[in-house]
Formats: sequence, structure tokens, C-alpha cells
Amino acid sequence: MTSPSQWTAALDVLRHASQVTIHTVGFAAQRLPEMIAYEDVRRAGAAAREDLQQLLREGSPSGRVYAALLLEAIDAEEGRAAWMSLRNDGDFTAVHCGGCMPHYPTTVGAFASAVLDAGGAESAMAVGGVPPWSISPD
Repeated sequence: MTSPSQWTAALDVLRHASQVTIHTVGFAAQRLPEMIAYEDVRRAGAAAREDLQQLLREGSPSGRVYAALLLEAIDAEEGRAAWMSLRNDGDFTAVHCGGCMPHYPTTVGAFASAVLDAGGAESAMAVGGVPPWSISPD
């Protein structure tokens, strides 16, 4: 289990994140700081629930996506509620689906809607090629 000081530091990384990365990146399978922070908070589980609710309200666009991902990991219904609260969010972020695929630009709301349509984040991120929720920022 992760200690409160570990997940507090990890939450700070997620609060300021500029991209969403929960899988290793590239041929070298790099573990980016955001991925490590995500894993630390995920290990905290329900103990970090209040902090995740605050991250959902106050985090960067990517931080809000991380909050919803982590709330979904704790409880499917709570995660669904988090995704519902984000579906009209027009702020831009970038989501990495793993491996050598690029970070795809999207809005928080477009990604949240895709997660809701797919029945969960893992299904929404399990795509081959350009994901349907990827958009070009204007």
C-alpha cells in the first residue's frame, strides 16, 4: 500500500499533468512521471478518494482525466459519475494509449463521452489506429 505522503506527492504530479499516460511509452517502454504517479495513487485505492474528488474539481485538464480514471478503478459507479461530470468539458488534453502510439489530442469532454460510450476507460483506450475520440485542436 502507498503511504499518504507518497500519494500526496503523486497527486501533485497529476494535478499539474499536461498529458494522460497510464501505460509505458515507446520501444523502450518508458515509465513517465505521470504514469508512476498514477500507479502510486491507484495503490492507495479508496484511501485517496477525497483527494481524487478534489483533483476532479481543481486539476489540470489531464489531472481531471486522471481523477476520473482513478475513481473508476475504486468504484465503477463513482467513476461513471466522474466521467458524466466531465462530458461537457471543452479543455484540451492528450491521451496516450500505450506503446509506440502517439499522444492523441482530444478534449476532456470528448474523451469522457468515449469512456461512457465504451463502458469504461480500458475499453475506450483499447483501440488500433487513431482513436475515434482524437480531435485536432483549432
